[in-house]
Amino acid sequence: MLLLLTSENSMLEKILQEKHITQDSSPYEKLLAYNTYVKKKKANKCNKLPADYNNIKLSLTSRQIQVLKLVALGLSNCRIAKRLNCTESAVKLVIHRSVKYLERVICEDIDRFSLIIIAQQILFLDQLTD
Repeated sequence: MLLLLTSENSMLEKILQEKHITQDSSPYEKLLAYNTYVKKKKANKCNKLPADYNNIKLSLTSRQIQVLKLVALGLSNCRIAKRLNCTESAVKLVIHRSVKYLERVICEDIDRFSLIIIAQQILFLDQLTD
């Protein structure tokens, strides 16, 4: 399994080289290298980007921002999924988590219409600062 992943992922290959892991290495060494890879991959995935809404500091993932841009355009979940080449359930999950996060930070109930307005304001302010 480790060798299959090695050929598919350059980050894992780099970690294996840094740790001097070969086919002859012990399973324990391979497991430690793989755990390092998983930690780095999670860290890369969770990079949050700063955003601002009514002087409230937000930190959203790049995927949340991608989805919010399309929500701001008024696209349906199905169309968002087609644009991002993912499943509709993945889009729903990102939207659900974004709404829960925004409700917690903004302290308001948020429906789809509110989300569109908030997304437009966040992205408008983001475009002004670029």
